Amino acid sequence: MKNFLLSILICAAFLLTSTTAFASVQEQIIDGADLTRIKRLAVAYPNHYKISTVSDEPTIEALIEMLGTANKSTKFTVIPYTDIVEIIKKDKDVDITALDYRDSKKAFEENIANYADSYLTLTTANNDDPTTFMFKIQNAQTGDVMYLLTIKNNSFKKNANGYNSACELFYKTLDVAIEKAAKK
Repeated sequence: MKNFLLSILICAAFLLTSTTAFASVQEQIIDGADLTRIKRLAVAYPNHYKISTVSDEPTIEALIEMLGTANKSTKFTVIPYTDIVEIIKKDKDVDITALDYRDSKKAFEENIANYADSYLTLTTANNDDPTTFMFKIQNAQTGDVMYLLTIKNNSFKKNANGYNSACELFYKTLDVAIEKAAKK
């Protein structure tokens, strides 16, 4: 009888902690968006808002690298931001890294449809505790938003491991959403 009660208590504790951890992940698939069409996902320059200084927090360059390497999906290919920068420089003779933020973003969005069918922009805000991560996928042809995932979870600390874990969770969640869309 004691083992049975202990098992029930352990299951209840697991469910409560799991529910708390997942309650901070909010996914939105925009009506009419066909996620199964995502085959080449380009990474855009992230919006990284740092209100407070955290010594272990990754640099913008590290965050760009994480977005390019955290994916383990077999459903789509991720084209890292640094690759897009080089391709645009080679094809259009425009160095988007030398432009101011608005002109760089505009040049990226005007050219990205030549290299990918969709693109990902990550916005982070460390002024909250925990850090808020918002992943947004847009159609490269039209710029229409297709998918949003917001993560606000205490388990993702303000360091490289926490940021990388949030990126990995994004890709896993997107993979599941694509699988579900393919079954419809």
